[in-house]
Amino acid sequence: MSIRPDPLRCTPPRPHGVLGLRAPRGERWRAPARVAPGRAALATVGLLLALTACSKAGASDATFVASQSPSDGPVVVHLFGDSLTWESEGGLREQLGDDYDLRVTAFGGIGLCDLDDQIVETAQNGAADVILVQLSGNAYTPCTYTEHGPPDEDERLARYRDDTSSLIDAVTGTDVPLIIVGSPPMPEGHARTPDDDYRRLVADAEERGLDVSYLDAGAALEAPGGGWAGTLPCLPDESAAMGCADGQIPVRGGDEVHFCPGALGEADGTITACDRWSSGAWRYASAMAAEVRGRFPGP
Repeated sequence: MSIRPDPLRCTPPRPHGVLGLRAPRGERWRAPARVAPGRAALATVGLLLALTACSKAGASDATFVASQSPSDGPVVVHLFGDSLTWESEGGLREQLGDDYDLRVTAFGGIGLCDLDDQIVETAQNGAADVILVQLSGNAYTPCTYTEHGPPDEDERLARYRDDTSSLIDAVTGTDVPLIIVGSPPMPEGHARTPDDDYRRLVADAEERGLDVSYLDAGAALEAPGGGWAGTLPCLPDESAAMGCADGQIPVRGGDEVHFCPGALGEADGTITACDRWSSGAWRYASAMAAEVRGRFPGP
Protein backbone atom coordinates (compact mmCIF):
# COMPACT_ATOMS: atom_id res chain seq x y z
CA MET A 1 0.00 0.00 0.00
CA SER A 2 3.05 2.25 0.04
CA ILE A 3 2.11 5.37 -1.85
CA ARG A 4 5.50 6.69 -2.88
CA PRO A 5 5.70 7.01 -6.70
CA ASP A 6 8.38 4.34 -7.07
CA PRO A 7 9.42 2.95 -10.49
CA LEU A 8 6.45 1.59 -12.40
CA ARG A 9 5.27 -1.97 -12.43
CA CYS A 10 2.11 -1.97 -14.50
CA THR A 11 -0.33 -4.64 -13.36
CA PRO A 12 -4.13 -4.48 -13.54
CA PRO A 13 -6.42 -5.26 -10.61
CA ARG A 14 -7.45 -8.82 -9.90
CA PRO A 15 -10.68 -9.96 -8.23
CA HIS A 16 -8.90 -11.27 -5.13
CA GLY A 17 -5.60 -9.46 -4.84
CA VAL A 18 -2.11 -9.46 -6.19
CA LEU A 19 -1.86 -13.21 -6.72
CA GLY A 20 -5.57 -13.93 -6.99
CA LEU A 21 -5.39 -15.93 -3.74
CA ARG A 22 -7.80 -16.13 -0.83
CA ALA A 23 -9.10 -18.73 1.58
CA PRO A 24 -11.86 -20.89 0.05
CA ARG A 25 -15.37 -20.09 1.25
CA GLY A 26 -16.00 -21.81 4.55
CA GLU A 27 -12.33 -22.12 5.48
CA ARG A 28 -11.27 -20.30 8.62
CA TRP A 29 -9.44 -17.14 7.61
CA ARG A 30 -7.42 -17.12 10.82
CA ALA A 31 -5.05 -19.78 9.52
CA PRO A 32 -4.36 -19.00 5.83
CA ALA A 33 -1.97 -21.14 3.87
CA ARG A 34 1.54 -19.79 3.52
CA VAL A 35 2.42 -18.50 0.08
CA ALA A 36 5.72 -20.01 -0.98
CA PRO A 37 8.25 -17.32 -1.99
CA GLY A 38 8.99 -19.10 -5.25
CA ARG A 39 5.33 -19.24 -6.15
CA ALA A 40 4.90 -15.58 -5.35
CA ALA A 41 7.91 -14.61 -7.43
CA LEU A 42 6.81 -16.70 -10.41
CA ALA A 43 3.29 -15.33 -10.27
CA THR A 44 4.53 -11.76 -10.06
CA VAL A 45 6.99 -12.23 -12.93
CA GLY A 46 4.26 -13.81 -15.03
CA LEU A 47 1.95 -10.90 -14.44
CA LEU A 48 4.64 -8.37 -15.26
CA LEU A 49 5.66 -10.09 -18.50
CA ALA A 50 2.07 -10.42 -19.65
CA LEU A 51 1.18 -6.83 -18.85
CA THR A 52 4.29 -4.82 -19.64
CA ALA A 53 2.46 -2.60 -22.11
CA CYS A 54 -0.74 -2.18 -20.17
CA SER A 55 -2.57 1.12 -19.95
CA LYS A 56 -5.65 2.32 -18.14
CA ALA A 57 -7.81 0.99 -20.96
CA GLY A 58 -5.96 -2.31 -20.96
CA ALA A 59 -6.33 -2.65 -17.21
CA SER A 60 -10.04 -2.01 -17.47
CA ASP A 61 -10.38 -4.78 -20.03
CA ALA A 62 -8.74 -7.21 -17.60
CA THR A 63 -10.76 -6.36 -14.51
CA PHE A 64 -13.78 -8.08 -13.04
CA VAL A 65 -17.17 -6.39 -13.06
CA ALA A 66 -20.19 -8.06 -11.51
CA SER A 67 -22.83 -8.36 -14.23
CA GLN A 68 -25.83 -9.72 -12.38
CA SER A 69 -28.30 -7.44 -10.69
CA PRO A 70 -28.92 -7.86 -6.96
CA SER A 71 -31.85 -10.11 -6.04
CA ASP A 72 -33.95 -10.45 -2.92
CA GLY A 73 -31.29 -12.73 -1.47
CA PRO A 74 -28.06 -11.70 0.25
CA VAL A 75 -27.08 -8.04 0.23
CA VAL A 76 -24.59 -7.52 -2.60
CA VAL A 77 -21.54 -5.60 -1.40
CA HIS A 78 -18.79 -4.72 -3.87
CA LEU A 79 -15.55 -3.54 -2.32
CA PHE A 80 -12.88 -1.95 -4.50
CA GLY A 81 -9.44 -1.29 -3.06
CA ASP A 82 -5.70 -1.71 -2.86
CA SER A 83 -3.50 -4.03 -0.79
CA LEU A 84 -5.21 -3.08 2.48
CA THR A 85 -8.47 -4.35 1.03
CA TRP A 86 -6.75 -7.50 -0.17
CA GLU A 87 -5.29 -8.12 3.27
CA SER A 88 -8.61 -7.64 5.05
CA GLU A 89 -10.92 -9.37 2.56
CA GLY A 90 -10.88 -12.73 4.36
CA GLY A 91 -11.81 -11.15 7.68
CA LEU A 92 -14.59 -9.10 6.10
CA ARG A 93 -15.99 -12.14 4.32
CA GLU A 94 -16.03 -14.11 7.55
CA GLN A 95 -17.63 -11.33 9.58
CA LEU A 96 -20.36 -10.57 7.04
CA GLY A 97 -21.30 -14.22 6.61
CA ASP A 98 -23.89 -15.70 4.29
CA ASP A 99 -26.32 -12.77 4.56
CA TYR A 100 -23.98 -10.81 2.29
CA ASP A 101 -22.65 -11.50 -1.19
CA LEU A 102 -19.22 -9.89 -0.92
CA ARG A 103 -17.50 -9.14 -4.21
CA VAL A 104 -13.97 -7.79 -4.03
CA THR A 105 -11.77 -6.15 -6.65
CA ALA A 106 -8.43 -5.46 -4.99
CA PHE A 107 -4.84 -5.14 -6.11
CA GLY A 108 -1.76 -3.85 -4.36
CA GLY A 109 -0.48 -0.52 -5.69
CA ILE A 110 -3.63 0.27 -7.67
CA GLY A 111 -4.96 3.82 -8.06
CA LEU A 112 -8.46 5.23 -8.30
CA CYS A 113 -7.96 6.14 -11.95
CA ASP A 114 -7.43 2.43 -12.69
CA LEU A 115 -10.76 1.50 -11.13
CA ASP A 116 -13.10 4.45 -11.64
CA ASP A 117 -14.70 3.22 -14.88
CA GLN A 118 -15.24 -0.21 -13.37
CA ILE A 119 -16.80 1.22 -10.22
CA VAL A 120 -19.18 3.40 -12.22
CA GLU A 121 -20.11 0.49 -14.48
CA THR A 122 -20.91 -1.68 -11.47
CA ALA A 123 -23.21 1.04 -10.13
CA GLN A 124 -24.85 1.74 -13.48
CA ASN A 125 -25.54 -1.97 -14.01
CA GLY A 126 -27.22 -2.19 -10.60
CA ALA A 127 -24.74 -4.97 -9.83
CA ALA A 128 -24.42 -4.10 -6.13
CA ASP A 129 -26.62 -2.92 -3.28
CA VAL A 130 -23.72 -0.86 -1.91
CA ILE A 131 -20.24 -0.01 -3.16
CA LEU A 132 -17.23 0.53 -0.89
CA VAL A 133 -14.07 2.17 -2.20
CA GLN A 134 -10.81 1.95 -0.23
CA LEU A 135 -7.80 3.58 -1.86
CA SER A 136 -4.87 4.97 0.05
CA GLY A 137 -3.31 7.17 -2.61
CA ASN A 138 -0.97 4.91 -4.61
CA ALA A 139 0.93 6.37 -7.58
CA TYR A 140 2.45 3.40 -9.40
CA THR A 141 0.28 2.85 -12.49
CA PRO A 142 0.36 4.81 -15.78
CA CYS A 143 -2.87 6.70 -15.20
CA THR A 144 -1.45 8.32 -12.06
CA TYR A 145 1.61 9.69 -13.86
CA THR A 146 2.00 13.20 -15.20
CA GLU A 147 3.62 14.06 -18.53
CA HIS A 148 6.88 14.31 -16.59
CA GLY A 149 6.55 10.90 -14.95
CA PRO A 150 5.71 10.04 -11.33
CA PRO A 151 3.71 12.82 -9.66
CA ASP A 152 4.98 14.85 -6.76
CA GLU A 153 2.99 15.03 -3.52
CA ASP A 154 0.72 17.91 -4.58
CA GLU A 155 0.07 16.43 -8.04
CA ARG A 156 -0.75 13.03 -6.58
CA LEU A 157 -3.24 14.38 -4.08
CA ALA A 158 -4.79 16.72 -6.65
CA ARG A 159 -5.35 13.77 -8.99
CA TYR A 160 -7.10 11.78 -6.27
CA ARG A 161 -9.17 14.81 -5.34
CA ASP A 162 -10.36 15.31 -8.91
CA ASP A 163 -10.97 11.60 -9.55
CA THR A 164 -12.90 11.18 -6.30
CA SER A 165 -15.08 14.19 -7.04
CA SER A 166 -15.94 12.79 -10.47
CA LEU A 167 -16.58 9.33 -9.04
CA ILE A 168 -18.95 10.65 -6.39
CA ASP A 169 -21.03 12.48 -8.98
CA ALA A 170 -21.10 9.50 -11.34
CA VAL A 171 -21.93 6.79 -8.78
CA THR A 172 -24.40 8.70 -6.65
CA GLY A 173 -26.41 9.45 -9.77
CA THR A 174 -27.19 5.71 -10.02
CA ASP A 175 -29.00 5.31 -6.65
CA VAL A 176 -26.34 2.87 -5.42
CA PRO A 177 -24.94 4.06 -2.07
CA LEU A 178 -21.22 4.81 -2.07
CA ILE A 179 -19.02 4.45 1.01
CA ILE A 180 -15.47 5.79 0.84
CA VAL A 181 -13.31 3.91 3.33
CA GLY A 182 -10.55 5.79 5.13
CA SER A 183 -7.00 4.54 5.60
CA PRO A 184 -5.35 3.66 8.92
CA PRO A 185 -2.87 6.16 10.34
CA MET A 186 0.47 6.17 8.56
CA PRO A 187 3.87 6.33 10.27
CA GLU A 188 5.73 9.60 10.62
CA GLY A 189 7.43 10.63 7.39
CA HIS A 190 5.16 8.53 5.18
CA ALA A 191 3.45 10.16 2.21
CA ARG A 192 0.00 11.51 2.98
CA THR A 193 -3.19 9.65 2.15
CA PRO A 194 -6.10 11.48 0.44
CA ASP A 195 -8.34 11.11 3.50
CA ASP A 196 -8.62 14.82 4.31
CA ASP A 197 -9.88 15.41 0.78
CA TYR A 198 -12.18 12.39 1.02
CA ARG A 199 -13.80 13.89 4.11
CA ARG A 200 -14.28 17.30 2.51
CA LEU A 201 -15.68 15.88 -0.72
CA VAL A 202 -18.10 13.59 1.12
CA ALA A 203 -19.28 16.43 3.36
CA ASP A 204 -19.99 18.53 0.27
CA ALA A 205 -21.82 15.63 -1.39
CA GLU A 206 -23.94 15.04 1.71
CA GLU A 207 -24.95 18.70 1.72
CA ARG A 208 -26.15 18.18 -1.85
CA GLY A 209 -28.25 15.23 -0.71
CA LEU A 210 -26.13 12.55 -2.39
CA ASP A 211 -26.03 9.03 -0.95
CA VAL A 212 -22.32 8.98 -0.18
CA SER A 213 -20.56 8.63 3.16
CA TYR A 214 -17.07 8.46 4.61
CA LEU A 215 -16.15 5.55 6.88
CA ASP A 216 -13.20 6.20 9.16
CA ALA A 217 -12.23 2.53 9.26
CA GLY A 218 -8.64 3.51 9.97
CA ALA A 219 -9.64 4.66 13.44
CA ALA A 220 -9.78 0.98 14.41
CA LEU A 221 -5.98 0.96 14.27
CA GLU A 222 -5.25 4.27 16.00
CA ALA A 223 -3.17 4.51 19.15
CA PRO A 224 -5.20 5.28 22.30
CA GLY A 225 -4.23 8.95 22.02
CA GLY A 226 -4.59 8.98 18.24
CA GLY A 227 -2.06 8.46 15.47
CA TRP A 228 -0.07 5.47 14.28
CA ALA A 229 0.31 2.39 16.47
CA GLY A 230 2.42 -0.71 15.93
CA THR A 231 0.63 -2.64 18.67
CA LEU A 232 -2.75 -2.30 20.35
CA PRO A 233 -4.46 -3.96 23.33
CA CYS A 234 -5.44 -7.52 22.49
CA LEU A 235 -9.03 -8.24 21.54
CA PRO A 236 -10.88 -10.51 24.01
CA ASP A 237 -10.42 -13.66 21.90
CA GLU A 238 -6.80 -13.02 20.90
CA SER A 239 -4.47 -15.53 22.53
CA ALA A 240 -0.73 -15.92 22.95
CA ALA A 241 -0.76 -18.28 19.97
CA MET A 242 -2.20 -15.43 17.92
CA GLY A 243 0.53 -13.04 19.00
CA CYS A 244 -0.93 -11.48 22.16
CA ALA A 245 1.80 -10.78 24.74
CA ASP A 246 1.52 -8.68 27.88
CA GLY A 247 -1.88 -7.48 26.74
CA GLN A 248 -0.60 -6.11 23.42
CA ILE A 249 -0.67 -7.50 19.87
CA PRO A 250 0.98 -6.29 16.62
CA VAL A 251 -1.43 -4.57 14.23
CA ARG A 252 1.02 -3.36 11.56
CA GLY A 253 3.69 -5.11 9.53
CA GLY A 254 7.42 -4.61 9.35
CA ASP A 255 6.97 -1.81 6.82
CA GLU A 256 4.66 -0.03 9.34
CA VAL A 257 2.00 0.27 6.62
CA HIS A 258 0.53 -3.16 5.90
CA PHE A 259 -1.15 -5.34 8.51
CA CYS A 260 0.65 -8.71 8.59
CA PRO A 261 3.01 -8.84 11.61
CA GLY A 262 6.62 -8.78 10.48
CA ALA A 263 5.80 -8.68 6.77
CA LEU A 264 7.28 -6.19 4.35
CA GLY A 265 5.42 -4.91 1.30
CA GLU A 266 7.04 -4.83 -2.13
CA ALA A 267 8.29 -1.66 -3.84
CA ASP A 268 5.14 -1.57 -6.00
CA GLY A 269 2.77 -1.58 -3.03
CA THR A 270 1.87 -5.29 -3.17
CA ILE A 271 2.15 -7.84 -0.38
CA THR A 272 1.85 -11.62 -0.28
CA ALA A 273 -0.60 -13.60 1.84
CA CYS A 274 -0.08 -13.48 5.60
CA ASP A 275 1.03 -16.74 7.23
CA ARG A 276 -0.19 -15.83 10.71
CA TRP A 277 -3.03 -14.13 12.58
CA SER A 278 -3.32 -10.52 11.43
CA SER A 279 -5.07 -8.48 14.11
CA GLY A 280 -4.73 -5.29 12.07
CA ALA A 281 -6.50 -6.79 9.05
CA TRP A 282 -9.23 -8.21 11.30
CA ARG A 283 -9.85 -4.83 12.98
CA TYR A 284 -9.91 -2.98 9.67
CA ALA A 285 -12.39 -5.53 8.31
CA SER A 286 -14.47 -5.21 11.49
CA ALA A 287 -14.96 -1.49 10.91
CA MET A 288 -16.24 -2.14 7.40
CA ALA A 289 -18.42 -5.06 8.49
CA ALA A 290 -20.04 -3.01 11.27
CA GLU A 291 -20.87 -0.19 8.85
CA VAL A 292 -22.37 -2.53 6.27
CA ARG A 293 -24.38 -4.52 8.80
CA GLY A 294 -25.65 -1.38 10.51
CA ARG A 295 -26.79 0.34 7.33
CA PHE A 296 -27.74 -2.62 5.14
CA PRO A 297 -29.22 -5.43 7.27
CA GLY A 298 -29.16 -8.83 5.67
CA PRO A 299 -32.26 -10.93 4.94
